[in-house]
Amino acid sequence: MSLNLHAEDNKIEELYRLNNISGSILIESLDGNSKYQYNVNESERFIPASTFKIPNTLIVLEEGLIKDHASWNKDQTLKSAFQYSCVWCYQRYAKQVGNQKYRAYLRKLHYGNTLTGNDISRFWLDGELKISVLKNCQYKISTLKRSKTSCCQRRIKTTQFGQKQAGQEKMVGM
Repeated sequence: MSLNLHAEDNKIEELYRLNNISGSILIESLDGNSKYQYNVNESERFIPASTFKIPNTLIVLEEGLIKDHASWNKDQTLKSAFQYSCVWCYQRYAKQVGNQKYRAYLRKLHYGNTLTGNDISRFWLDGELKISVLKNCQYKISTLKRSKTSCCQRRIKTTQFGQKQAGQEKMVGM
């Protein structure tokens, strides 16, 4: 890491300390030339929570759960569910995908420890799925670079919402 980046890391550390924040942060450019980090420990694993929406959306799309529901559904689009981290949407889809398929996708995607536990609608929020800050960042960068995984490649552009069809799919609120 360059001296300039190290100086930036010290500024991040100071911000955390001054604001009494505990946690980790990792910011890396897509080309890998710039990287800022604070308190990143590769052996420490966390629940992915909202950061799981990228693989979650890929899985929902791959399973074909998004269809034209415009006639009954005016509350959420997949785009807005992604943008606002709409937990209830992803929970509903998780139940449709099912535990066995989720575990298979997590293995194909090489995502974290691949554990879903007993509650399929919460495993990424407060369940058994864990991933390190570094691995989570690397996963996102590889996904944005067109992914090195064989799973869900044709769906990646949709998660970036560059295609009109993704914004038209809707889900009814609870």
